[in-house]
Amino acid sequence: MCPRVRCKPVVGRLDLDFESMDLPTEPGLQLNVYTAPAEGPAADNLALLASWAASEKTLATELPAPGG
Repeated sequence: MCPRVRCKPVVGRLDLDFESMDLPTEPGLQLNVYTAPAEGPAADNLALLASWAASEKTLATELPAPGG
């Protein structure tokens, strides 16, 4: 795994590890997997980002349909 730093406006800096895997059935495509070390600031911030994204999705589904 390789280290990678991502910055998100909602949670700030995320120090993550990532691994790229080739997809044998789709030549030229890769699957990138990002992980955070357990029980560290990156894991806490990633969990916060996930909960924030989930609440945004929930709120969007609760809105009335346009023109309705």
